[in-house]
Amino acid sequence: MPTDALNDILQMDSAQVFDWLNNNWSSGNEDNKNFNWIGLAQAAAQNAATQRDTTWALVATTIYDYLSQSLHVQHSESFMNSSMNIRAYMIRLLGNQTGDHILDIDRLVSWFFSDLTIIPSEALHVASEWKESEDSTRREHLDDVRQMRRIKNRLSILKTAFANDTLHPSESLREWLLIWDYLP
Repeated sequence: MPTDALNDILQMDSAQVFDWLNNNWSSGNEDNKNFNWIGLAQAAAQNAATQRDTTWALVATTIYDYLSQSLHVQHSESFMNSSMNIRAYMIRLLGNQTGDHILDIDRLVSWFFSDLTIIPSEALHVASEWKESEDSTRREHLDDVRQMRRIKNRLSILKTAFANDTLHPSESLREWLLIWDYLP
């Protein structure tokens, strides 16, 4: 694809871009490897926010979801966080719509709990141990701290969605949101 392809695509409306995306991916176009997918996802996310357009959000989340499954695991979480951040922001702007690919809060909540292996009281204990440990022993807790940071990052995304005060988290999610400040 020519270097100006991204600019050409961004001149289309959101529905046209979504159609282009689906057609391009289904054709197995060899130029896809060199295309600036991250740039398109970022631009689509910006358009979604400024235009309050869920189709632009769908373009962005579709790309981020694809990238989270296609690239090295190291970047997978970052791309998935980007996808969920877009959803959270759009829910905050436009409200919850059950069953909607973008606006359904249950999708975010399920994602948060999907691979959680610890309960809030344990997370508080781990965070407290790490904060109280001496610098020389902190390396021993590095995996635990990474897990706590991952949880805090995901909670930050959820906090965005629940910021409009029209949605109320479940009791189990509320427990997590209450300890957010204590996580590293």
